[in-house]
Amino acid sequence: MKIITISFLAVALLAGTSAHAATLAGGDLATGLTLSDGTTALSSGTIRFGYFDSAFNFAANANDFAALDAAFIEVTNFTGAISEFATNGFKAINLTYNENGIFEGKAFDDDGAPTTDIGGEKVFTWVLNNTTPSLATEHAIFSSNNLWTDADTIPVNSTSVSWEAGTSGLVAHIGSLSSGADIGGGQASHSLAAVAPIPEPSRAMLGFIGFAAMLFRRRRA
Repeated sequence: MKIITISFLAVALLAGTSAHAATLAGGDLATGLTLSDGTTALSSGTIRFGYFDSAFNFAANANDFAALDAAFIEVTNFTGAISEFATNGFKAINLTYNENGIFEGKAFDDDGAPTTDIGGEKVFTWVLNNTTPSLATEHAIFSSNNLWTDADTIPVNSTSVSWEAGTSGLVAHIGSLSSGADIGGGQASHSLAAVAPIPEPSRAMLGFIGFAAMLFRRRRA
């Protein structure tokens, strides 16, 4: 089982204050990701790493990108080809970010109120089949027992995360685990879920008005 390791390195700023540069490295090199058909390996898209509140209802919002995006706090992401060793569906990750930063109004590490920051919360991995997330037609969201490690952890600040089969506490909030074909990792792949289109309220309203008008005309006749 491959593990993504997020390690934090202290970096001195010119102003004399300190920040911590976080490196996210690793990736999925064993299980792999397929589209909802369970056989087509995911070849490109976006992988977002961040946080959802524990009370968020994934089932109710699985097809609502706007609601998911509003609830998601992104720490870092990868966009591009999802392929390693000429095999689609697998990806090695090497990203950096500031673990003393503020992400969408939420601090990664707030010493004064540790229960309100990202540190100590579950790491969520959101995979989308488009390099423009809002245009994705399929996606999956995973989490496990892995947590974002608080920046003050001693002696070394590091977080490990994996969405491969066998990871402790692994859950597919959207998508399905080990339901697809073996695409080169020697085991069943995880599958994304198709995003069902949501009817536009304006069209639904026009249809209702038209139906009501038809009934009114029939009654007058």
